[in-house]
Amino acid sequence: TRGAIGYISLASMGSEVKPISIDKVAPYLENLKDNSYLLSRKFILCTLMTVNYQTEAFIDFILSENGIEVIENNGYVSLD
Repeated sequence: TRGAIGYISLASMGSEVKPISIDKVAPYLENLKDNSYLLSRKFILCTLMTVNYQTEAFIDFILSENGIEVIENNGYVSLD
């Protein structure tokens, strides 16, 4: 809807979506990483206390150098 305000991940923005600055801070990757852009959310993975092999392998992958590269190459903020 024209003129609407929504909340999406930075990596999901396209030419039809206009990001807004908050307190003159633009929603750029570096501002998200240093927490100077105040409107953000963490991506949280929750599991059962005991996980199966596939779940453990997935978590190991996303925390690995290759996983972090995939995350960053798709426009998301990785853990430092």
